[in-house]
Amino acid sequence: MVPFCLSTGLFYVPGNYANTEEVIEIAKVVGQYGGFHISHMRDEASKILDSVRETIRIGEEGGLPTQLTHHKIIGKAGWDSAWRRCVG
Repeated sequence: MVPFCLSTGLFYVPGNYANTEEVIEIAKVVGQYGGFHISHMRDEASKILDSVRETIRIGEEGGLPTQLTHHKIIGKAGWDSAWRRCVG
């Protein structure tokens, strides 16, 4: 079997024009062949948690393992609120 990978750069052009449903449909095909998904998330600042949720959704609905890459929070203003949301 040939390994397949879906690498998404949803932060960058042209990937940022793709909606979540479109990426999920591609992920389903890759998942059928035993592939996996590596994502550079759509947003790393004020919408960081939405981006994490989107990436998890792509993996779950696409039926394939998913990895977040370059995971960070841009901007000191978001550090505290993101931490509180993650740990409760």
